[in-house]
Amino acid sequence: MRTGILWFVVPLLMMVGACDLTEPVVAPPSPGDPDKGATYSCPDDDGDGYSRISLCGPQDCNDVWNFFDPETGYCPEYPYLEYDPPDDWLAADFALIQVGQTFHIFYIKGPFWQTNPDTDGKSFGHATTADGLSWTNLDDAFAVDPDSDWDDAHIWSPCIVRNPGNNRYYMFYTGVTYGPLGHEERIGLATSPNLKHWTREPLDQCEGKEAAGCLWEPNFSWCAWPEQGPWTKQCRDPWVWWDDVAGCWYLVYSTVAAPFNSTMVLGLARSDDLLHWTDCGPIPCTMGGTVESATMVRSQGLVHLLWTSNSDGGISYATAADPETGPWSSPVLLPGSREQYQVASEMLDRGGWFIFGYVPDYPRSIRFKSMRLEDAGVPEQEPLAALDCLFIAPEAVHPGAVELDNGVDDNCNGLIDEGTGPCVDNDGDLYGDPASIYCSRLGRDCDDTDPAVHPGAVGSCDNGIDDNCNGQIDEPTECLPKFPVLTSRY
Repeated sequence: MRTGILWFVVPLLMMVGACDLTEPVVAPPSPGDPDKGATYSCPDDDGDGYSRISLCGPQDCNDVWNFFDPETGYCPEYPYLEYDPPDDWLAADFALIQVGQTFHIFYIKGPFWQTNPDTDGKSFGHATTADGLSWTNLDDAFAVDPDSDWDDAHIWSPCIVRNPGNNRYYMFYTGVTYGPLGHEERIGLATSPNLKHWTREPLDQCEGKEAAGCLWEPNFSWCAWPEQGPWTKQCRDPWVWWDDVAGCWYLVYSTVAAPFNSTMVLGLARSDDLLHWTDCGPIPCTMGGTVESATMVRSQGLVHLLWTSNSDGGISYATAADPETGPWSSPVLLPGSREQYQVASEMLDRGGWFIFGYVPDYPRSIRFKSMRLEDAGVPEQEPLAALDCLFIAPEAVHPGAVELDNGVDDNCNGLIDEGTGPCVDNDGDLYGDPASIYCSRLGRDCDDTDPAVHPGAVGSCDNGIDDNCNGQIDEPTECLPKFPVLTSRY
């Protein structure tokens, strides 16, 4: 992991000139020994072409990524944030969604001792937080339907998205019942206007099932579902996401490959409306003994796929250019995920980085870290600050960068958000009235109708105006005569 060193102070005098960061830089001669200079390297951790070492040229004020609070400064980082269910309940697969400044988490509730299938996974717990440090526990969001013929035994693995077409929230989940040959799983759908009150959609898309909400069962030749046997009807852990490139929704889920030989695989389907889905077949690189809890996102031009891939814990990772045609890279194990028994990964896109959540074996809480998906390599995990802190992308912060309205000194000039937001500057002298951090020059303009009047201006004598906005008029030390005084001697 990168260090948390904060290079925050911008030197008053910055050296001018380009810096070749691949070569050592020789410091100027020291005053005591003009012929002797020290040799310095120019580290550039974020790869933006600027170094945090001032001798290397214009100094980078953010060379390592951090989190920033415009009110208090840099935010402290934590190894992970954690949600621990109340009353000795345990968490399993979960969904994380952000609405405004509030984060909602929905999770499978289990008893303290997970040995009784009659009480395990009967409802989804619901909690909210603004910062990831303090949580508010709400009433259970959703529960099994005891009168259903497909989700009366258990509900598992929620995934929640907002449908921009009708501004409703869509919860995809696993419904479990027990048929003549035992355990059966299908994917269902419930919707809500507010994340609190959920209604099963009036769907009848599962063969022979009459209860509402049943959306998807993989009755395809590549899948073991059509076979009649115990544990062939596995269809669980839905992950639904919108792909801007393909212009459609994708559903990723866990099932069993045909012929039934206990080999699991991730299946893929696509939809334009979240209600009607078309099979896209299996994702071959995921085939294995345990294949569960998938997450698929697009970032940095690639599709990134993570899934639980070991019965003893562990999260695998692969990438592709396209979710349907691939080609997929060879899976690698996320570093540390097996040792820490990480399962049920979930990712929330924050723009440039992700909140990465997972469930450890003990104490079966839900933990969150930061994650970057920069290229086809293994994802970069980092500590996470409070969720209400602003992430700073280090490669976008350097001398000469475009200043953004984001509470950060993007261009390393010591000012924050100058010239980006609302600045009342009627006379165009770059000073505003009232004073604002959004103005290019800081300080209040005492006359916003005259561009010659502003803080630091040179005054004129005897004009009755506070030209430099210091509260004094025509002070002798600040003003200059209107005309030069000419003297001659003959």
